Amino acid sequence: MLLLRPEQIALLSADSMERKITDFLREHFPERMARVDRGALAALIRRATAPGAGMVTEREIVRFVMFGLMTHLDFETNPATAWARPVLLDPRRRGEACLDRLFAQARRHGFTVRAMREVA
Repeated sequence: MLLLRPEQIALLSADSMERKITDFLREHFPERMARVDRGALAALIRRATAPGAGMVTEREIVRFVMFGLMTHLDFETNPATAWARPVLLDPRRRGEACLDRLFAQARRHGFTVRAMREVA
């Protein structure tokens, strides 16, 4: 009988989550995903699933990653999206509340999901 340690199970779950999210994004944003660096995307997914990110549900994780695709994959540290940092650091906003605020700020700065779909 094969026994898996908890850390092995977590790693398998993370790999499965990464594949599931990547497949979803490829289906819905094929043009954008064709231009994405896989390593940078994997790093963004890992950051989204990290306990400190405040994303708990699969929906929150997918939205966090979509936000990165819409703006910059390194949006947490990229100077072009410095306006996102205070939202991410606000302890009153976690999960959906944080994401709602991020997407609202993104619209104010000209980033939209529609534009992400129309990437040539």
